Amino acid sequence: MVETTTVGPFSPSHAATTFAVPQFDNQNGTRRLLSVEMNLVLTSRGGATGLENEGPGTGSATVTIGTDVNVERDWENHGDGVWDVELSATESETNANVQADSDAAPDYLYPNDDDSVVVAGTTAQDEDSKTWTDPADILPFIGSGTVDIYYESFPNNSSDHTIGSGTVQTVTVQADSFTIDVTITYTYDVPELELVKGVIATNGSGTFTRKAGPVTFTAPGSAGVRFSGTISSTALDSRTVDANLLLAEPGDLVSFGIVIENVGGGTNGAYDVRVRDTIPNGMSIPPGGLNLTVTDGTGAAVAYTELGTGLFDSTGGIELTDPGPTSGSGAGGVLDVYHATSGRNVVVITYDLKVDSDIWKQTPQASVRKLIDTATVYNYAGYEGGTDLSVADLTDQAYVTLLQYHYDWWDRYEWGTWEEFKPAYAQAFAPLYSGTAEPGATLSVEIYDAQGNLIGSKAAVVDAGGNWLANFPDTAMTLQPHYVLLRQTYAGYSPLADAGYNLRTYYSRALLGGGTFVSEQLTVENVLARRSVGSLEALYAAGVSPITLGWHAFAYEMLCLPAVPGGY
Repeated sequence: MVETTTVGPFSPSHAATTFAVPQFDNQNGTRRLLSVEMNLVLTSRGGATGLENEGPGTGSATVTIGTDVNVERDWENHGDGVWDVELSATESETNANVQADSDAAPDYLYPNDDDSVVVAGTTAQDEDSKTWTDPADILPFIGSGTVDIYYESFPNNSSDHTIGSGTVQTVTVQADSFTIDVTITYTYDVPELELVKGVIATNGSGTFTRKAGPVTFTAPGSAGVRFSGTISSTALDSRTVDANLLLAEPGDLVSFGIVIENVGGGTNGAYDVRVRDTIPNGMSIPPGGLNLTVTDGTGAAVAYTELGTGLFDSTGGIELTDPGPTSGSGAGGVLDVYHATSGRNVVVITYDLKVDSDIWKQTPQASVRKLIDTATVYNYAGYEGGTDLSVADLTDQAYVTLLQYHYDWWDRYEWGTWEEFKPAYAQAFAPLYSGTAEPGATLSVEIYDAQGNLIGSKAAVVDAGGNWLANFPDTAMTLQPHYVLLRQTYAGYSPLADAGYNLRTYYSRALLGGGTFVSEQLTVENVLARRSVGSLEALYAAGVSPITLGWHAFAYEMLCLPAVPGGY
């Protein structure tokens, strides 16, 4: 991040002096100054310069007017001959044909003297900059006041000069005045946290959407640190911890991981980090306990304080204790300043939850199709007790989907007792439908659950061979039966029909899940396709091409084969 301050323009005198620039406020260490850039623009303004020819012939002269300014932050070192910034703003102008000497005296009586002229004043600029990055050099710029910058310039010379006849002569004249514009740019960083959450392990047969993270995690219920190796910023860049779990079953244990990373700085890292989490409907803390661990990226334990009832308190959570595991001069906030490989700027929180054994009895069932767990970082600061730097809460989610069932739990009352029946399992699959239709047509495929809720929608374009496929990888089908609605948009005229091919449009399901029903929905097109003129055209076409296997008049027809519910 940068902060820019402009000073000037100011008009110093032709002498060694100073100008002041405001210091950088690090806000009690919240902001760490990384570099200081000082940009200077010198503008010199020259007054009129008189020239008198003391030679016997016509004279000519080039007048250069300007100012040289040398700038030094540390005045004690200015005598070493090396300045931080050296500026030279000059401008030249040539005046020819100054008449020969007329009075043998340099009396500069212009404009009433034939042998003298005046050269009008000129303006010139020069710009340069200096950047400091060494901590010792930038230290004087930190504070709440100002820091003096020293400069040195040359005194004015006489503005009138004599010249001789013949060749062009050069006259150098210092400017009458000059100004300096100064821009100070402070580059700094502050703690900047990133949050990511994922499923890291399970004892069930569910499938992960991707590798759980850059390291290997232990199984649910494992004691101690849940990973081996170091979770560093570099490791997270290559593989972060954001996997989800598909096809879990009731009773499965699932381990979640929360990773908080300081990708910024601050003088001593991030302080007062507060985080909370949720337990999704359909999951609970296992009988063996939450198995909560909090470490940095190296596996070193991080202390914490419970706020309210702890991690899952909707208004509380846990606060990570400052300082973190880093000791010595680098000790500060629980999360160190950014470091690519140390792992000390990373905190890892892990815990276990269980998929409820009676999850299919919970209502509403729509809420347990996808079990969503949300982590939140809602406070962090640049120093102990500092202002919250989280402009908006950081959140991330991980989810668990369930193995599909074909019917719910149900109870039977017999002989004075309730008997509970476990649901039947079905082969788990992401909804996938395919078939054949008019080449080039577009099919709109919608899936509805037993309550009529739309749970999936896709558009499928029929290929040149008449084949189509619609895949719904993110649709959780947990209630039966479903039904599928397809709408076909006719692709337009096809020249293949005139070649005698059978282009009768139809839909034939190649793959449907059990308990899914498909029905044809009438449209204006497929109704009008059966009008008399269409039938006559079809009869004529049949007579012309007796080898045609079907009437191409029914260009909008969809013939659906009913799906038989399965899994019972």
